[in-house]
Amino acid sequence: MNDKNKTRTQLISELVELRQRVDEREEPNDVRRRVKKELNEKQTTLEKIINLNPYSMSIYDSKGHYILGNQAFMDLFGIESMPQEYSLFNDPVLKRMGLHKMMLELKKGKAIYPDNYIWYNLREFSQDLPDKDVCIRGVGFPIINKDGNVESIVIMLEDITEWKRAEDALKESEEKYRKVIENIYDIVYSSYADGKIYFISPNVLTLTGYKPEEIIGHNIIEFVHPDDREHVISDYKKTIQTGEEYPTLLRLSKKDGSYFYVEDFGKVVREGNKIVGVTGVLRDITERKQAENTLKESVYVVRTFWTH
Repeated sequence: MNDKNKTRTQLISELVELRQRVDEREEPNDVRRRVKKELNEKQTTLEKIINLNPYSMSIYDSKGHYILGNQAFMDLFGIESMPQEYSLFNDPVLKRMGLHKMMLELKKGKAIYPDNYIWYNLREFSQDLPDKDVCIRGVGFPIINKDGNVESIVIMLEDITEWKRAEDALKESEEKYRKVIENIYDIVYSSYADGKIYFISPNVLTLTGYKPEEIIGHNIIEFVHPDDREHVISDYKKTIQTGEEYPTLLRLSKKDGSYFYVEDFGKVVREGNKIVGVTGVLRDITERKQAENTLKESVYVVRTFWTH
């Protein structure tokens, strides 16, 4: 069929197809420029991912030798670069911590996810490196090439030094507080706003015969003498409502059914501006009450003697 016999639609269709072929055709130099541009863009994106990552990231070759690290990695250890002789698989700290075998899993193409944190100091590797203790936890994973071999290894670390020091300081404080509580003669307790006890010091056993677990979960009023409950409830409510202290005199029950006098000094516990409970001290004042009663009896005897 010659051009004269072609319909207008066929001519337009062939023209469009021809334009598409022209548009798709590229010179070799154009192809190289396009590929190079795409590679540069991917390289730039990869560098941003590494350098702007807030977590420490370092890359090693298949033998564990250091290749590069991001800024977070440098800041974490206080260095500008790792020594050329450094290798993940000969790290003295990791060997001492028993993590050497786990690191070898990376050579086999397996990712590792250590459960625990470790304290790390580069000075153990070289005296020329900073003497800086850091607490870290992280993951490691291999980069596998097209042949299925480990090409490089990536280690990502999180710096938890400040968090761990704060946790250790809290544990130390709690331990000191626990020792004080265990050795103090008074009974220390904590209760919710409704009066239910959630903590009581171990020496409650010595003073009352009750074990702490026999009291925790119960309302404090259950252990108060029936004749004292009304004013105890009143003082407790006023403390919760006002936040002020109301020292209260009451009789506390023992497991054998007897009672003894205590004085309650309670302070409110707040969460923000909300009062959520009370922490207090119950002080045994039995001897003081006995002395007061003895004095009252003596005064009564003297008055009776002089009036007769």
